[in-house]
Amino acid sequence: MTLSEIEQAAQGLLVVGNPQMEVGQGAKVSIDSRTLQQGDIFFALKGQKTDGHVHLEDSIKKGASLCVVSQISEDIIRRTPPSTAILKVKEPQRSLGDVAKFYREKYGAGTARVGIAGSCGKTTVKEMIASILKQAAETVASPGNFNNEIGCPLSIFGLKPSHVYGVFEIGASGRGEVGRLANILAPHAAVITNIRLEHTETFGTLQDIAEGEAEILQALESGGTAVLPREDPFFDFLAGKIPAEKRVKIMSFGFSSQAHVSAQDISAGPGPVKFVLVHRDNYGKTKAEIPCTLPVLGRFNVMNACAAAGAALALGVRSEKIAIGLKNFSLTPMRFEILRLKDDIVLVNDAYNSNPGSVRTSLEAFVEAFSNRRIVVVLGDMLELGEISRQEHESLGKFLTGFPLTQIILFGPQSKFIYEAAQKTLGNSKSVIHCEDKESLLKSVRQALQPATAMLFKASRGIHLEETIQKVMGI
Repeated sequence: MTLSEIEQAAQGLLVVGNPQMEVGQGAKVSIDSRTLQQGDIFFALKGQKTDGHVHLEDSIKKGASLCVVSQISEDIIRRTPPSTAILKVKEPQRSLGDVAKFYREKYGAGTARVGIAGSCGKTTVKEMIASILKQAAETVASPGNFNNEIGCPLSIFGLKPSHVYGVFEIGASGRGEVGRLANILAPHAAVITNIRLEHTETFGTLQDIAEGEAEILQALESGGTAVLPREDPFFDFLAGKIPAEKRVKIMSFGFSSQAHVSAQDISAGPGPVKFVLVHRDNYGKTKAEIPCTLPVLGRFNVMNACAAAGAALALGVRSEKIAIGLKNFSLTPMRFEILRLKDDIVLVNDAYNSNPGSVRTSLEAFVEAFSNRRIVVVLGDMLELGEISRQEHESLGKFLTGFPLTQIILFGPQSKFIYEAAQKTLGNSKSVIHCEDKESLLKSVRQALQPATAMLFKASRGIHLEETIQKVMGI
């Protein structure tokens, strides 16, 4: 890209540099001066804890080809070498997305792009889709959970003209965020995994969440496909949000025979999950039955596989590639990750995040997979629920009492409401424990780890339950 093109895309002013100079050939886009390499493009973003402008001079010394800033002193301008250009913009973070959109239009036009939104399971579905598509052709996917207003654009810069497929996750904590990122991506297939309570402190009600996640449908390329959850209460609402003029097709997924892609004959564990993936046409006629194996546990992961298969089928991928891709798929850390200890003890690390929907889904899958063991759950707070936080934690406490759990170990101030609700239902049971600090939590966990125990860890990311897991494992 030339500096002139970037200047126009970012709606900025080039204060240092030749507008006709090309940048970005073999370079990366960076927001971290510590990892920046010579020739990289540096965006000086302002965060809660740091300001990229503080590291501007360091980025220039390291040989950045272009620095995008919102403020710069005349002294730095005078001392900037000819090999580094400086572009001044109003908001570097906004410009990061604007330049990513221009980059996608220029270099990703021939790439079939998949965008994944929804409340739960986005990263897992993204990894499943990428694993399938890689069986068919060269594929790029957003790394880890790069799904926010910074991570998603950075992922798009990984697109190359040689990529046949691109798979990108889109996350949000409020209205307008999905729409912004989806417009940058302009997907050919848009997956919405589900609509659940999440980030209600900033997102609002369940209806607000549905409105927000549906924004991805507005950004679909004409003739694209919306991959939607058939049994979700918001299915009809989501389908109604598809712009009629874009001639978008719907590929529904779920366990229902009404879905275009569904699963039957499911064996839920404790070993690899096996099932038959059924693909139906718009009239309910079976087009294909695909025997599949997932190397991960949980009926919810079968649902995720149906979503992934729906996206792959929408892009014309053959059924045998789908089966191979799902078999070779691997989970990212802390997402229903199975850890085995001596004495036939199993830890399930699902502590990456938690909300009212995901914790129930995780619990159901956990109990089903390990029904022949002592079952212990370790739960922490579900964060960012705002005004409904107490209500949802109390509801979870009542929900827990419906399972044959040997012990319930709780941690965090909001989890005190889980404890109180569970105790009220069970009648002051000694099997329910609330821990006030990490030390007592570790002690309770170690005491509960008897032979043939399966223990689930689930909490919002900010609780850091993985620290307790690491200490139990001696890491």
